[in-house]
Amino acid sequence: MKTVDFYIDEAKKNRGIKSDAGLSRELGFKGNPTGHWRTKRAWPADETIVELAEMANEDPTEALMNLNIWRASGKARVLYERIAKSTVQSVAILGVSSLATFGFQPKTAEASQILEKVETQVANNVYYGKY
Repeated sequence: MKTVDFYIDEAKKNRGIKSDAGLSRELGFKGNPTGHWRTKRAWPADETIVELAEMANEDPTEALMNLNIWRASGKARVLYERIAKSTVQSVAILGVSSLATFGFQPKTAEASQILEKVETQVANNVYYGKY
């Protein structure tokens, strides 16, 4: 899972912004909320993470899901992580199905290997600890 620091750093890099304060100004803030985001004292608003993801050339849908995982705790966090994992798995299944539509017929073992790799990647990218 990508972190808020990742989105901040990528947005700065892509826009040629040298400081967190400069990024905050670019996002329309008078203060410097990026410092609070980095230290996890606050989180960006939904609209802000979408804009930050776009500035970072990242998928805003994934950024919104990550934001909800970062903000949540306990059972809600586990559920958001489960939603993120099942979404990635569904996309992988759709991808394998699409290949079959276009004439590529993976054997059952090959399809299982593809799905297993996706599950492994998802498991390695989901952060289960606390910030």
